[in-house]
Amino acid sequence: MSDWRETTPGGNTIDNFSGNGYILHLTPDEYEQVNVDNLKEWYFYNGHITGILKNGPTQYFTADEKSGETVYFKSEKEWKQYLNLNKLTPFIWTRWYSSDWLLFDDDFAFVMFMMFPITLPLLCIFIYCIFGAVKEHLSKNHIKIYRIVVFAVIILVLFIWVGDFYPQSF
Repeated sequence: MSDWRETTPGGNTIDNFSGNGYILHLTPDEYEQVNVDNLKEWYFYNGHITGILKNGPTQYFTADEKSGETVYFKSEKEWKQYLNLNKLTPFIWTRWYSSDWLLFDDDFAFVMFMMFPITLPLLCIFIYCIFGAVKEHLSKNHIKIYRIVVFAVIILVLFIWVGDFYPQSF
């Protein structure tokens, strides 16, 4: 929606302030800054940020968050070989990002307000499920279904919330 800057798991930043796409700012020490311009997609894994660039002579990159060392690749084959050799390929889940990765941040209330036509019916269903599970006149099967729905919604919200704090791939 607007300009943003987020801190990566290694303490560096990604933003879109330049108006020319997303930029990774690596700061290995207080006197040096390394920039990776035109990010298209990226993921965080094992102390590195790895991803695909929008345009230019190189298409792929891997950046060490501590040292600031950035390696660029012209072909996907080279890039994947490097990732496999350096164990930078997640085993379980690769969480690719193409913009601001935080859902529950400062703009959360604004987004919920803007999505009011969607969130209001969902909130009503959620409240109905909670109160419906408490009522005594329902059969045990209905109470079981309500509890499953309520539990699933709570787990989903917690999963997304925890994912905001730990954006790394697994």
